[in-house]
Amino acid sequence: MDERILQPELLCQVAIIVNDIEATSCAWARVLGVEVPPWSLTDPAE
Repeated sequence: MDERILQPELLCQVAIIVNDIEATSCAWARVLGVEVPPWSLTDPAE
């Protein structure tokens, strides 16, 4: 049985707006039981 919570072959992208990207990505990685993913910042809307 596959015990993954998320199936990457079905999920394309999730965007979450946070104050502290490093702490938040570490926390989500712990919750999901995965390695901390790379993250990127986008340009703000003008």
